[in-house]
Amino acid sequence: MTENVEIPPQLELARARTWNLMRVLAAIAGAAMMITVSVFSLGLALLAPVGMIVARKVARREGTPLTFFTSWLGAAFGVCAALIVIALVVVAVLPSGKIAGIGKAADSVSTASSKQAPPAWLEKIAPGSTARARAGQPSANSPMVRTFMVASQVMGVVFVYSFLAMFIGTAGWMPSLLLTYAFSGRWLPSS
Repeated sequence: MTENVEIPPQLELARARTWNLMRVLAAIAGAAMMITVSVFSLGLALLAPVGMIVARKVARREGTPLTFFTSWLGAAFGVCAALIVIALVVVAVLPSGKIAGIGKAADSVSTASSKQAPPAWLEKIAPGSTARARAGQPSANSPMVRTFMVASQVMGVVFVYSFLAMFIGTAGWMPSLLLTYAFSGRWLPSS
């Protein structure tokens, strides 16, 4: 049913002008967004396109199409890798004993707060609860408490890094899509 219908030259010219205008606007908006995001993320958002390129190469090698989700994951992983490298560098340049000093300070705060008397209103609400809580409370130096504290700190760091990687990766992914459209005419490059 679809026959070759000849498109009038005026319509073809209008379509080409609109398409070019959209690409120019995408380039301007993408560049402005990337500059803004890069300033606020201290340059980490510039690694989002690198992660997208790696995701594209992996998708091409596996013979699967590059989707918006996989390109977003690539952007987030690119930023996450940079955050891990930064954390390792920071830990490597810390003076010896600094991490132990931080742990000792946290322990002293924990010990001081456990010796502090609970507020009076707590005894009024639940008489005898503070005495029962103190009797069943393990010491701050027990292996169980130390293990729980270390595990909680590790989970907190992983959560914060994951959140930062997703947030900065998304902020770098959006202008990267606009710039990809501006330079290739497609939202995602063909695999």
